[in-house]
Formats: sequence, structure tokens, C-alpha cells
Amino acid sequence: MCWRANPARQPPTPLRDSDAEGEDVMDFVEAQTEFVRQAVASVSQSSWERIFIDLEIREFDDGFDTDYVAVVIVVREGRRAFDQFMLNRDARAAASALYQQRKDDAGETIGGFEVAIDPDGRYRFNINHGKPERLNGIWNQERQGWIDDYLSHYEQELQSGEISWPPR
Repeated sequence: MCWRANPARQPPTPLRDSDAEGEDVMDFVEAQTEFVRQAVASVSQSSWERIFIDLEIREFDDGFDTDYVAVVIVVREGRRAFDQFMLNRDARAAASALYQQRKDDAGETIGGFEVAIDPDGRYRFNINHGKPERLNGIWNQERQGWIDDYLSHYEQELQSGEISWPPR
């Protein structure tokens, strides 16, 4: 997985494809970029170091259900801290559009993803092709513990240069 540049403070302008009826269709990078833009717009803090989101998605006949943990790393009184935040409606819609894009374009269904976003616009996705656990009533204590301790994982990443993802 590579970091992708994202002009987080500007609207994305990737090329769009058209389907057989001439309708614009979103490509994968555009779908990722739109989710990142909307996730950043959900954060109320004006200054932050990292956004991390662990999102699960499940499709039903009449729409989608999502479950997520969204945290933002901030500096308070000279120390790093993390706060949870809620994704706005547009971010949740962008998650559904990303799911739909993978299904329509690549024939894949995804159970969710993690994404790490930096203030300079770089972002990195880790796509989960398995079934969503929380949305299916499965509690993964190890995974939740990893997310609860995200601040220490982020600080380790700063030292090593290697990003880590929660266990599945």
C-alpha cells in the first residue's frame, strides 16, 4: 500500500470515466479521495497530526450500515493526545460510494477499511475484504485494544517510519 497525495484542503480533480450510458462513474482513487476529504471535514479541531478511522460497512437491500471508530491525534499543552470524533453524513455517504465503487468496478465486496490521514494530505488505506465483525455482533478484543492504544502505535510509527494496522 502506498501513500497517495491528496489535496485535502482543495476539491479533488481526478479524471472521471463514463459508463455505457455516458454517466460519470467514480474510480477507486477518486472514491478514496472523496472519503478522505469528507473525513477531514468531520474533524472540529483546526490543528491535528493524524486522523485514523477504522470503518466497517455492510450492504442491505435498502442501503448500507456502517460502524466506525474515528480518532484524531492533537497536541495539547505540548503533549500528543487523541480524541474520538463523529463522521459527518457526507463522509458516511462517501464510505458507501467507496464500497459501491469496488463492487461495481472490481467485482469485490469489502467489509470495511482503515485509513490514516496526515494534515499534508497524504493518506493510506488498508482494505478489509472479510466480513465486518462489529456489524455482525463479533467482538474482537485484541483489535479494540489496538485501536484504544492508537496513540502509542502512532508514536512508534513516527520513530520507525513504518505504519501498522490493527490485527484482524
